[in-house]
Amino acid sequence: MSKLSSMTQSYYELTESVQTLKKYLLEQNNGVKIQKIFSSAHFIVFSMRFTGVTRFFYLGRGKEFEGIFHSEINIASTYRLIDSFLAYLRAHLRGTVVLDIVADKMDRAVLFYGFQAKRQTIFAFFWRGRELFYISGFSESNQVAGQWQLVCSWKRTTESVDINSVEDIFSLFDNVGRKDLKKKNTSNTCAGIDEYHNFLQEADLNITSKKLKYLKRKEENIKGDINKFERWKKIFQNVLEDNCNLENLVFNQDGMRIKFNVEQSYYNRKSLLLDKLKKHKLYSQMAIKRLDEITAQILKKQSTGFIAFQTPVFNPMTHKNLQIKEEVSSKQMPEGVKFFIFPTGTLAIGLSAQGNDYIRSRWAGKSDFWFHLDGDRSPHGIWKSKNGQRPVFDEIAIIGSAISEYSALDSSEVNLVYTEVKNLKGVKQSPGKVTFKKEKRIRILADLGWQEKSA
Repeated sequence: MSKLSSMTQSYYELTESVQTLKKYLLEQNNGVKIQKIFSSAHFIVFSMRFTGVTRFFYLGRGKEFEGIFHSEINIASTYRLIDSFLAYLRAHLRGTVVLDIVADKMDRAVLFYGFQAKRQTIFAFFWRGRELFYISGFSESNQVAGQWQLVCSWKRTTESVDINSVEDIFSLFDNVGRKDLKKKNTSNTCAGIDEYHNFLQEADLNITSKKLKYLKRKEENIKGDINKFERWKKIFQNVLEDNCNLENLVFNQDGMRIKFNVEQSYYNRKSLLLDKLKKHKLYSQMAIKRLDEITAQILKKQSTGFIAFQTPVFNPMTHKNLQIKEEVSSKQMPEGVKFFIFPTGTLAIGLSAQGNDYIRSRWAGKSDFWFHLDGDRSPHGIWKSKNGQRPVFDEIAIIGSAISEYSALDSSEVNLVYTEVKNLKGVKQSPGKVTFKKEKRIRILADLGWQEKSA
């Protein structure tokens, strides 16, 4: 089976795809209704009726299927599936009249804007770190500016948000890693939907061939066991009629093998052998039933085939691997945590074991940076940059000065070790402790006036 090329659109490819869809929308006077929504393991498929033609728009579900693709061919029913994400989209997006689609000017995010049941509706999607995030919401206003009721996939609670422009909606994705892509690749390397359909068909042929070989091999093995059990029926009858030689310490006939002890009498040996043969009589009945099941599966799959992909690659309704953890209320925040806000980012200091665990596992994102004194006891520090970039030397100097002040270090020279939060792992039954990898080390001079630089 040939390998499918990448179906992860670059920023440029996603923007081009959105422009194509926008061109189709502009040809319609009153927008286009989303008639039906389908799903495969890799894509959500929107069916939209344009003048004279039905077009299908494929929205990548994540995990190397990222972006928007368009086609005049729907996903084959063989590969369709239903999960909670599809059910959610059908409940909140089906029937929406789409008036416009907008690509984010910074990152790989798109926004659908339209009306449903006389209310303004938006649905925005953002791909980052192989995951798909979404924002859905509505407004009673007739314009974008106003108060919106929004649900973010990484929070799953409805919030009232004042929106002035589409950019304000895109900016909500900042919480899960949206940033300004400096290197916007202009190459076209992403596979198309036609190639995806061919890949599914080849996968089906491949898996059907392998599965049939497996089932037929299993069928032959069961038939062999049944034949063996039939031969053992004769042994059972001979033992009952005392026509078997049980004088040797090992009885071995037609694959029926059993060891005896020297002290065992003829009748003890006969009883043991009969008990073993009776158990295999039950196994014989089970094998016949299993053979019927396997034969039925072979006949069915020879006519219908197998479904190559039955599980979604990613479901944004679960978000088990969130890049940014949800904020918690002040009641949940442990004592021993301090936050310092600077023009370019926020520094969190954990002053206790519980505080260290909190800022790492509850407050930090995987792309934030963790700091600690190198080789000395100190609080943990987490730096969350506003622009999502690595901390520069001046920022590291502030971070190191803060950690030094809240530790027992008595030196103006501060040796630091740091790495991204995703490279940390908590130590079981040792609160506040971590192991780390891919670390870097740096030495700075402590600045006693570091707090004066906060915003």
